[in-house]
Amino acid sequence: MGTVVLLDGPVFVTYSTAIVFSGTEMYDSYDPDRSWDGQRNGLCGAGAPGALQLVIGTHTGEVPIVVARYSSEPPVEDRWDEVVEVSFEPASAEVTLLGLDGSEEHPLDLPRTRYRVRYCASGLDQADTTPEPADRYLLQFWPAPPAPDRIVRQTSSQAAYWHRVHRQIPMSPAEQATDDMVRSREQEREDRRRFGDRVPPERLRAVELWLGDIQAIDADLMWALAEADDETHRGVARWAALRALHVAGLDREPALTPALAALRSGSPMPKPFDQHTFWYAYKDAVPDTFVPRIPGTAFLPEGDDEIVKQQWYALPTISSTTHPDSLTAALETVVGAALVHGPDQYREFLRDLWQTFPQLHHVTAGS
Repeated sequence: MGTVVLLDGPVFVTYSTAIVFSGTEMYDSYDPDRSWDGQRNGLCGAGAPGALQLVIGTHTGEVPIVVARYSSEPPVEDRWDEVVEVSFEPASAEVTLLGLDGSEEHPLDLPRTRYRVRYCASGLDQADTTPEPADRYLLQFWPAPPAPDRIVRQTSSQAAYWHRVHRQIPMSPAEQATDDMVRSREQEREDRRRFGDRVPPERLRAVELWLGDIQAIDADLMWALAEADDETHRGVARWAALRALHVAGLDREPALTPALAALRSGSPMPKPFDQHTFWYAYKDAVPDTFVPRIPGTAFLPEGDDEIVKQQWYALPTISSTTHPDSLTAALETVVGAALVHGPDQYREFLRDLWQTFPQLHHVTAGS
């Protein structure tokens, strides 16, 4: 089997994209929107005539890419994590590989004929995590008649993501099984990052908040709220907001009277207090008081450092109570109220919360 190495070196890429283009004026004739037309793989787009769009793990920077031409089909090497195949025919005798911005072109000696192309990648999930490139690539060409693209090997979460995003042909049962397996591994890694060894209920897993603050304040409360019902969530949120406003000295502000009445009665929050940005109009109209930040928390409505301006944290708890997801409303409001209390008083606030809502069974962390 004859082999000719066409390129072996770093290629500068931007926006996680490299392009194989045949012609002289790429931006006049290449339509990137067609790259994935009729494809099942999402790493090497061959839908636009005379071009290939390559997904790269690194967003911006130099990555090692080897391009080789073969006289016949080469074997698939075990060292590659991701392998896909497409068909390609150059539109001219001039073929180049370049990053998306096209600042540096790498000519490829590819005579005009029909090719099968194998795109191999490794380290996609590790890209952009180390000073040196963790991802690497191989692009192989050999003469072959046109055939549908295919996914030969898929292992990383990044590859699974791009296959899902760019896919225009339904997955086969085998591809679906592989995708489900990768998704399961992705979810397990994310759960361990957010929750440690404890498996979260789906309701808690779906919360989009940064949960590090509630875990630093009272991890047991987070788990207990995750198992509570919507009515308890709303009750906790209203109670916590009222406590925050009282501690911050805002429960005597006439302008907040409609919001306070709604919190006390459990009635719908009137406008504009149901909008999360309402507090910007009030934050500079009330006196400021400060407490130190609770260690381990990072919730920053206004970019504070180690000092919490109590009013700037208390005011947003009003609209937090109205969040469409009741669990998010409870968690967000409790964190805000705890920060308003500060490191010297937040434990008393939490003790009162547990006593006020006995239905929140104290769940021991790790049980």
